[in-house]
Amino acid sequence: RVALNRNNQWRSRLQILMLVAKDYYAKGDLLVRLAGSNDAAVVEAVASRLRFGDDRGDDETVRKALIRNPHAPELFLRQVAYGGTKDQEMIDLAIRHPNFPESMLMGFAEGTDQQRIMAAASSRNPKVVAAVAANEHAPLEALSYVAAHGGAEAREALLVNKSTPPELLLRLIEKNPGG
Repeated sequence: RVALNRNNQWRSRLQILMLVAKDYYAKGDLLVRLAGSNDAAVVEAVASRLRFGDDRGDDETVRKALIRNPHAPELFLRQVAYGGTKDQEMIDLAIRHPNFPESMLMGFAEGTDQQRIMAAASSRNPKVVAAVAANEHAPLEALSYVAAHGGAEAREALLVNKSTPPELLLRLIEKNPGG
C-alpha cells in the first residue's frame, strides 16, 4: 500500500511538472530547471512550448538548457538546426546531439551549405565525416578538420576527392606513410 501511494505521488508530481512545463506563462528559472529534467516527458513538454519566432524573453536560456539535455527531442533539435536560431554554437550543439537524426546529418555532409558541412564534419559520426570528406563542395576548413580528426574511411575519401588541395594530400600521406 505504501509503494502504491508513493507511485501515485510520483505520477501526480510528474503530471504537475508537465502542466507547468507546457504553461504558456511559465518563465525563467523554473523552465530552465525543467529543461534539465531527467524525465524525457517533462523535457518534451518544455520543448513543445517553445515557438521559434515567438520569443517570450527567456526562451533562449531555456533552449540552451534543452540542447544540453540528453533527452532533448529530435523535433526540437531539427528546429534549431533549420533556422530556429542564428547562434552557431546552438546549431553545432544540436547537430552533435546524440538524438539528431543521422539522415539529416548525411544531407548536411553531402550538401553545399558551408556552415552545415562544417557542423557535419564535427559530428563524430564516422559515416557522416566520410561523406564530408567525399564532398567536392566542402570548404578547406572542413576538409582539414576531417584530415586531422577523421578515421581511416574519411582519410581514404579525402584522397579521392578532387577538391582536396595538394598540401592536404601531402599531409595525409606524411601522416600515414605506409597506408
